[in-house]
Amino acid sequence: MNLLSIKRGIKLGLDNFKRNTFLTIATILVAGIIIFIFNIIILTNFTNSAFFKDVNERITLTVFLKQDADFYQTEQIKNRIQEIQSIESVNFISKEKALQDISISYPDEADFLELYNIDNPFPNTLEIKAKSPEDYPKIITQLKSDEFSSVLEIPEDSEKNVLASVSQNLSKVSSFTKKILLWLILIFAAGGLLIFINALRLTIFSRKNEIYVMRLVGAKYSFIRLPFLIEGIFYSLLAVIFSIALVITLLMTLPDSNLSFYLSNINFTRLFIVEIIFSILIGGISSLFTTNKYIKCKLSEY
Repeated sequence: MNLLSIKRGIKLGLDNFKRNTFLTIATILVAGIIIFIFNIIILTNFTNSAFFKDVNERITLTVFLKQDADFYQTEQIKNRIQEIQSIESVNFISKEKALQDISISYPDEADFLELYNIDNPFPNTLEIKAKSPEDYPKIITQLKSDEFSSVLEIPEDSEKNVLASVSQNLSKVSSFTKKILLWLILIFAAGGLLIFINALRLTIFSRKNEIYVMRLVGAKYSFIRLPFLIEGIFYSLLAVIFSIALVITLLMTLPDSNLSFYLSNINFTRLFIVEIIFSILIGGISSLFTTNKYIKCKLSEY
């Protein structure tokens, strides 16, 4: 197919796209709303992952250093704890720093200590963060060994049980939510894809007589396919743009809250580019397959 035929095919595709306004708008709206709902599920999944990650990072295990532990012992035990495979980080918090933090967060309590000339009651501590919440009970058990107990004051079993319960429940909720959202994404992607393809097929079906006429006048198959390919691409592109506009409108109406913070970590540009490319491929391929159905059938079957 030469360059002139390509230009004519593209022009014919654009003319057909503009000719049937109602069908064009209906197809774009249906496809756009499907992509919009899919985006909402995707954003919910991202937000869910970011939320549980944030909660996991806030859970820490604090162990007290004994009063007679010197600087050398503290550094040695800190480095040894850091070597435990399930531990992500260990931070030393001096009792002076602890008092300073309390003074900022609870100034009345700090003023009480100063008023009655009470010595700093806070011990030196180690703040331990695990790689996963499920690791805390195992870490506490390890810290109770003789290697660490001579320098550390380990939480009682009741505290251990509370931390274990919180960690396990958080892990279960996170895992369950991820599975539900994954199945929703897969089911809706499959269903939405079928609806999108059927909308394009309906558009081409309404103009199958044009394919019949072009075949009668001897048009090449590539020339017949090109206008419908262009239409399928434009339908997909405008549907994605419409869904992006809906998503942006929704995000602009969100209050300034933690939800906005979690959503700010999502790379929307990459998400929308992937959707545009994928939608254009789906629109183009489904248009070609549907057009081939009418190109290959006998003229008497129209």
